[in-house]
Amino acid sequence: PCYVAIRHGNRRATAASSPNWSAPHSSSMKCCARSGRRRPGDPVMPGEVDDEEVSTRTLMESQGVFTRLGVHSEKAQGDPEAMGTNPVSMAPAARPSECIANSTTVCSMLVFAYVGISFNSVYLCRILPALGKEARIVPFMVFFNLVWGMSVWSYIAARASDPGAVPRRWYDWVEDVGPELSVSMARLEWQPAKATLCRNCNMPRPERAHHCIVCNVCVLRMDHHCPWIRNCVGFHNYKFFILLVVYSSIMAFSSLALTLPDLLLCAKALLQIERKSFVLPASVPDMVAFLIFGVLALFFLALLTPMLMSHLPLAAQNMTSIESHYDDELPNPFDQGHVLENLSQVFGAFGFDWLLPVPPLRPLSDGVSYDAQSELGDKWVGMYGSEPLWRMRYRVRPASISRTRSGEQRSLFPC
Repeated sequence: PCYVAIRHGNRRATAASSPNWSAPHSSSMKCCARSGRRRPGDPVMPGEVDDEEVSTRTLMESQGVFTRLGVHSEKAQGDPEAMGTNPVSMAPAARPSECIANSTTVCSMLVFAYVGISFNSVYLCRILPALGKEARIVPFMVFFNLVWGMSVWSYIAARASDPGAVPRRWYDWVEDVGPELSVSMARLEWQPAKATLCRNCNMPRPERAHHCIVCNVCVLRMDHHCPWIRNCVGFHNYKFFILLVVYSSIMAFSSLALTLPDLLLCAKALLQIERKSFVLPASVPDMVAFLIFGVLALFFLALLTPMLMSHLPLAAQNMTSIESHYDDELPNPFDQGHVLENLSQVFGAFGFDWLLPVPPLRPLSDGVSYDAQSELGDKWVGMYGSEPLWRMRYRVRPASISRTRSGEQRSLFPC
């Protein structure tokens, strides 16, 4: 059997397996009760041991994962590289694209500022009065500034909020349950209700969590890393990102729709500026600034339309961008069967807060476990974000199998 022996006093652990046996392939392991090799994804029958989990457990030991759990293998004691790194205390890695990320963030903020200032100070205050369209100023100002303000608010929320780094509570819980938690190797396929081993952090992580190579941390329900907001898009700020794309698209489309006739008029006036008989609708600097506003609005629309057409269908299916590239024949296990129910997994229970870039007032998940409401029914409400819910979701056994013999305690580690 694969186990970790914890000696009282110095808490030194040794593996019961051969020291030359280092993370073997599952094909070389005779860990199935039935004859033949068990294929990945086949159910584990009573009396069998999951070869994937045994291989993962050996790999975790060889890479020093148990150092986070207060257990050290003999190999990890003398090998700094084998001891791994705690992602909670991990220092930020060097980011060669930091300058690019800073430039995209500055450009986004400058574009938002220019669009807002030019629409209000140039178009509303100068262009419309010069064309004799004063009656449009108030309704245009109210509508545009409302959408522009929501876009800026959503951008700040998506940029400044925590995307959902795996919380310390998870690692503390992993330490507490220890051998009772089964850990699987991460693969590009659906792995519901399974804790997977991060190859970068060398630590178990919850379902749907992935490692961001830019932020150097595992993120809950990670979708992607966005350079425009210089932040990951994950469980905690995916709602803000969706609202940012929606409100910015509305702002760009409405700006072009409201100002298109006047944009064409100013462009025609600048092209015929040499004709003395042609009356200019406004001063040349104002018309140039107004045309730049139109170009930026068109750029916004061209950039955001593909993002809107991509992320809204994914959110309606309760799927991330990473999960959409899974090479898996299984259907989406997180699909709730209805668009509103799938959106509720991102925005929380339906309410007015869907329209605001604020955390959901009634969230339906904690980012660590999913589909719990359909499994537990009304009991889930009182168990939200609790460790008993995690135990039920990840099928953690109620108690570890342990025994004490000759002053030595051995706990079975199936992972």
